[in-house]
Amino acid sequence: MSIFMVVFRLATIELKLQVVRRFYDALIEHKMVERNPAKTVKAPARRKSPAAIKYLSQEQFIELLKLTEGDRPKQIRDRLILGLMGLQGLRTVEVRNLDFGHLSSTNNRKSILVYAKHPDGHPLAA
Repeated sequence: MSIFMVVFRLATIELKLQVVRRFYDALIEHKMVERNPAKTVKAPARRKSPAAIKYLSQEQFIELLKLTEGDRPKQIRDRLILGLMGLQGLRTVEVRNLDFGHLSSTNNRKSILVYAKHPDGHPLAA
């Protein structure tokens, strides 16, 4: 007896899993089963290869920062966002979840409390 292992691409796995979920949803609709066991199954996460990730050069980043020069609130906001992302490495989701309540000032030291992915989760840094 031999066992064959078939290797599928991530997109194929996601598609097959979606088909199984919809199949069970139809069974539930026709009262043939009570629950969808595939509902909580997650497909493997897609990972980007390091070669696919592109970064700005220092010169490109400086040129981008120059576009935000000025004293208007949106320019200041954009400069702050670029600084947090470009200089501190914050991800889009972390910047999006920032709130005025995350700002603090103690002993003339200003800081921002940044949460990873979910604002209800644990802070990354204080």
